Amino acid sequence: MANDKIFSRILCPIDFNHELGALELALRLAHQNEARIDLLSVAEIPMGATEVNAGFNDQGYPYWEVGLRELMDKLVKERFEGREDYTAKVLSGEAAAWIVRYAREQQSDLIVMATHGRSGLSHLLMGSVTEAVIRSAHCPVLTYRPQ
Repeated sequence: MANDKIFSRILCPIDFNHELGALELALRLAHQNEARIDLLSVAEIPMGATEVNAGFNDQGYPYWEVGLRELMDKLVKERFEGREDYTAKVLSGEAAAWIVRYAREQQSDLIVMATHGRSGLSHLLMGSVTEAVIRSAHCPVLTYRPQ
């Protein structure tokens, strides 16, 4: 049987708080399927912040996105230099909602994301972005748990 491609567009949310094993997995799947990969990082809007007091920088981004944008730029330069089969985006808001929305808008076939493996009180208090995405996504979600 010919090499049937299962995925044509893979979304890989990145939070930069953990190792990038989910990205490595997404890259392997993208390569095997000749798929496009979308990187997405979502900056949490600080409590009390509004567009009025956002402190936009020279490029027009709110201050809470600046660090993530720098990390994303570095990642793209290191891992995607010379490639055209990707997009990299930083947005502000609630991570799970943006991941699900972005996957739908981009018509992603698969979401590959890390799970932090929280349990007990930590899970109860913080919730799980991955869990919320799994419940709401229109496409399969492949989770990667760092060792």
